Amino acid sequence: ALVVVARRRTGDAAAAPRMAAVVAALLVLPSAVVAAPRLAAATADPVEARAEADPPVAVRTLPRRLVEALRGLPERSVVAANTNVAYLVPAVSTNVVYAAPPIHVANSPRNDPYGRERENRRLLAPGTSPEERLRILGAHGIRYLVLEGPERPRFAPLLERGALRVVADDRPYRLLEVTSPEAAS
Repeated sequence: ALVVVARRRTGDAAAAPRMAAVVAALLVLPSAVVAAPRLAAATADPVEARAEADPPVAVRTLPRRLVEALRGLPERSVVAANTNVAYLVPAVSTNVVYAAPPIHVANSPRNDPYGRERENRRLLAPGTSPEERLRILGAHGIRYLVLEGPERPRFAPLLERGALRVVADDRPYRLLEVTSPEAAS
C-alpha cells in the first residue's frame, strides 16, 4: 500500500521503495525509542530484568507433612477445603476438590460451581450444626476435609462422635477422614 501511494504522489516508480522505507522507519522509530532502554536492561542482566518485569508474588504452600498425607490418599478422593486451600490440593495430589473457585470451573447445571461454593461455605461456616455438616459431607461424597486455622475447632463435635478421624495434623492445617456411615453415603 505504501509503494502504491508513493508512486502516485511522485509519479516516479523508482521513488516508491525509498518512500516506503522512509514511512516504515517513521512508524518503527517511536517503538524503538521506547523499547531501547528495556532491551538494554534485558541483555545486561536477564535475572534483574525479569525481576523488574515480574514483581514477586506471595506464594502460598502447604506444609510438607500435609502434602505427603494428601498424596497418600486413594486416587481421586473427594476433598473439601476453603477456597484458598482448594487451589493447592490438586496441585500437590491426585485428589479432587469438592468446590473449586467457580470462576475456574465449567458452569453447567450438572456441575453447578456456585451451588457447590455455597454448600462448601455452609460446611465450613461457624454456625453450622454437626448434623448439617454430616448431611453435606454425605450428600456430596466428600471423604476428606482440609481445615485451616479457625475452621479446626468447628469440627471438634464430629471428631468426638467418631464421625471424623485425624489423618494429618500440621498446623495450621488438619486433614480429616470422614468415617461416619451417614456421612459416607
